[in-house]
Amino acid sequence: MKIGLFLFILCAPLSVSGSEMMWQLKSSISGAHYENFSLTPTKITETMLSKSMSGMLEYSTPSTSVSVKPSLSANLYTDKTRNKTDLGLLFSVRHNTETFIFNLTTDTQRDSSFSSELTTTGYIDKKKDRKSDNYSPSATYIIDQLSTISLSHSFTDVDYIEGISDGLYDYEYSNSSLSYTRLTKSLGSISISYADISQKIDMLRSQYDTSILQFGLSNDYSETINYSVTMGLRHYKNYIGYANYRASDNGWVMNLNAAKQFDRASITTGISREVTPSGGGYTILQNKANLTYRYRLSPLATTTIFGTALKNTRETFSTDLSRYYGNFGIGINYNFAKNWLLSIDLQHRRNRSEEGLKGNDNALKIRLSYSGSKTPIKYYGNTTEF
Repeated sequence: MKIGLFLFILCAPLSVSGSEMMWQLKSSISGAHYENFSLTPTKITETMLSKSMSGMLEYSTPSTSVSVKPSLSANLYTDKTRNKTDLGLLFSVRHNTETFIFNLTTDTQRDSSFSSELTTTGYIDKKKDRKSDNYSPSATYIIDQLSTISLSHSFTDVDYIEGISDGLYDYEYSNSSLSYTRLTKSLGSISISYADISQKIDMLRSQYDTSILQFGLSNDYSETINYSVTMGLRHYKNYIGYANYRASDNGWVMNLNAAKQFDRASITTGISREVTPSGGGYTILQNKANLTYRYRLSPLATTTIFGTALKNTRETFSTDLSRYYGNFGIGINYNFAKNWLLSIDLQHRRNRSEEGLKGNDNALKIRLSYSGSKTPIKYYGNTTEF
């Protein structure tokens, strides 16, 4: 159905004035060595080799754009039981008029718990294949030059193959929101939004519902400084069916981002407190902080210092359980030829599970990547030229 819709939109209006088609290819090969890949108290070394390819095919007119982005990644490990080929397909449509903007995105992923659970449950010591399908429509109505109103919905269906034995449960997650935004001269862009969030776990007969009302502000403070902040209140209700347990309470959420640009450097930072789904059979309240500093050594080389720290908290029958995770590193990127990039990163990771078990890891990652330029596809009568 997705392919049929894409071809219909893509082929029908080829004669529209101002239309164009583009394609792009990206590829990379990388290697990594981990002192403790699974972040367990007993260190388990691991070496990984990954080869990935992705593409993009895009068709656009002055009012409509359609794109398809397939991806494939083959990941090989010293422990062959971890080997996995990841597949992805991102499809998006955008249509805009003078007063209306419509977006539709569908994202299909076939990967494993190694990456999907790293920042939530932390269940990465065993490979569990995962199927994730998401669709996200949104619509924005332009009231006038200063005001807009937006409605969005996102639905995700996640299945873990034989994941129950390791505490991973299939779930459905939805997020619907309504927001109003207005541009002001003194404060920048201000907004108010309401979101209704739900995660359902059929196997446990559980459901986690959260309602959020929040206010936002974003502004370009100067030509080199910009920031955005949203803060609000949340009301959540939890029902765990197999234990016939109900709970409700109130809390708060926030998201702060800021960036500063210097002559040869830039710094970006973010602090957030948000609700996020997980495969552990529950919804998580995640407190997160991140920082990235980039410095241009030369026209071809850039060094980066980066870090992320998070605390995940969930409510149980008797108390709250928390998991802590941090990732800090330094890297260098070198554009040694047109479209070619060589990256080397040194990273340190720390983890403390909900049970209080600690693990740390030092990793070396090397990546060689090619990113082709967007290339137009020209039409001459019934022929196509790349």
